[in-house]
Formats: sequence, structure tokens, C-alpha cells
Amino acid sequence: MAADDPAVEPQLDHEGFLKEYRQWNEAAAERIAADSRIALTAVHWQVLHAARAYYERYERSPEMRPFINWLRREGPQDQGSSIALMTLFPDETVRLISKIAGLPKPSSCL
Repeated sequence: MAADDPAVEPQLDHEGFLKEYRQWNEAAAERIAADSRIALTAVHWQVLHAARAYYERYERSPEMRPFINWLRREGPQDQGSSIALMTLFPDETVRLISKIAGLPKPSSCL
């Protein structure tokens, strides 16, 4: 089965993060978001895809301040503030963004 097959159940670690970055697909994101009580909108998807692009470029999950600066330069600029991100992803914002985007837990998160 291919990683982009929505029927494939993603393998999660004990904290709910994907064990393998390449297992991510939008169906997996929907399941992880639902577990976190987040209903994904078009704006959520923009941020999630931006987080994945950030990871591909820097080979690390985004942390709040660098990710905000990056969003202002290269992502959806209207989401380039901590308030905008916290509104979309309340409670442990960058941890939640990384989790739903299928990225490893950010090093700044305990």
C-alpha cells in the first residue's frame, strides 16, 4: 500500500506523532487533527503544508519564532504571527502543528 493511500493507518508513537515522516497524507492529518479536536480548514492546510516545506528545507520541525519569520517571508503571510497560529492551533501550537503535519516533535517541546 502506498503512503498516500487513505486506508493506510499511520503508525504513531506514544505521544501521537507519526513514526515515519513519509507516512503522512491528508487523511492521516485529518485523523490526528480529529484526535486533537481540530477541524481543519483551508487556512490550517496552508500552515501544515508550510510546516512541511520548512521541514524539507531545514530538516527540523519548526519552532515558533523561526517559523513565524519564515511564514512572513515564504508562507501564508497572514498567518505569520503567534496570535494567528495560536488561534488555529491552540495549546502547544508548534507541537500541534508538527504533530498534524506529520513532523517529528520539535526539539523545544518537552
